[in-house]
Amino acid sequence: MSDDKLFEQMIHQYRPMILTIMRKLHLYKNFDHYYQSALIALWQANDKFDSEKGIFSTYAYATIQGKLLSELTKENRVESRFLCMSDENLQFLAGSYVDIETEHESLLMYCEVLTTNQQKWLLGTFLYGKKLQHIASEEGVSIAAVKSWRRHALAKLRKTFTPPST
Repeated sequence: MSDDKLFEQMIHQYRPMILTIMRKLHLYKNFDHYYQSALIALWQANDKFDSEKGIFSTYAYATIQGKLLSELTKENRVESRFLCMSDENLQFLAGSYVDIETEHESLLMYCEVLTTNQQKWLLGTFLYGKKLQHIASEEGVSIAAVKSWRRHALAKLRKTFTPPST
């Protein structure tokens, strides 16, 4: 008998084991992909099996389960790194985009009541996303000085733009 016929018999014999492992690992999505991986693992187990070291069915079970767990790990890694976005989400993001000049003009309205240093903190933080340390090093001052600009700027903005309570 040819190798292909022998392997087809092996597939028929070990199909219940493969399906049991897949059920145990809750592999319902992408069934064909995982089933194919299990068949490849069965082929590899058959190829590498040493009869002096134990029973084939035990070795096949461990090999198939290990291969499927590796596939799951790889799949989870890909899903965690890449985000698939629907058309609705992309349209929302496109609609919410504001260019930096428009944002700069909006922030300038708040800057009218602030000193030059307080404006540097406000624009640096909210327009350019700079950290206190970065602003301090750019301006050649201490971080404490930038914190002081922030504290006084926030106080002025609250006083100027908070509606009076009734």
